[in-house]
Amino acid sequence: MGRLTAIVLGAAAGGGFPQWNCRCPVCRLAWAGDARVKPRTQASIAVSADAEHWILLNASPDLRVQIQATPALRPRGGLRGSPISAVILTGAEVDQTAGLLTLREHQSFALFATGETLATLAAMRRLMGNAGWALSRLHRPGAYSTWRFRTEELDNT
Repeated sequence: MGRLTAIVLGAAAGGGFPQWNCRCPVCRLAWAGDARVKPRTQASIAVSADAEHWILLNASPDLRVQIQATPALRPRGGLRGSPISAVILTGAEVDQTAGLLTLREHQSFALFATGETLATLAAMRRLMGNAGWALSRLHRPGAYSTWRFRTEELDNT
């Protein structure tokens, strides 16, 4: 049995660091390239027990950049393929879900969330109209979406 490995993909609040619209003293240092502060992407973690199959805890809007910066999450073998096998959402905020759009093509993965989070994603799909085609059928746990992921409702008690 392998060791559990966790990789911090990002540790900043929503919007990353520095904030896109902030000129506070610390963000000013980051904008100036000061070596004392390091830009950070939005909070997300990848976990694996075998270093082959990875589970993401949330899918931040920075997910593409996080995958690019993390060799363990980059595509492997064949024309298309990803070691990301599942995503666990801790909520339905844009900072927790927007990265799902990055994972929408040619790769099956499981999506785990509470019923409330799945319902919120389904409502977002209705608001987006045709642009939200990939969020179809999220309200039915166990159903496969057009993104080719299986949803599972988590007990939030």
